[in-house]
Amino acid sequence: MALRAVIACRWKRISLPSDDIIAEEDKKVVTRMRWSATLSDSFMGVPPAGNRITCTVAGVARPANEKIVEHWGVTDELAMWAQMGLLPEEFLAAMG
Repeated sequence: MALRAVIACRWKRISLPSDDIIAEEDKKVVTRMRWSATLSDSFMGVPPAGNRITCTVAGVARPANEKIVEHWGVTDELAMWAQMGLLPEEFLAAMG
């Protein structure tokens, strides 16, 4: 199953507002967004708790001929895992 389908099946009320969009003529577009959603089915062994999970997502896209031909993205999975309870307490304490 494709990752997009797995996410859509397990997460509900997905929101992805853009905080920043920076464009460099016709070369690249950089975005910084806040992803938030509610877990509705078990994910990575975590049962749904009904709480909202939020993390930062950044992306760089390269357009050509009015289409996106390349895309690179980074998700703050550490923040997501911490909110889901997947990180040990001693690890979270060391992060400060």
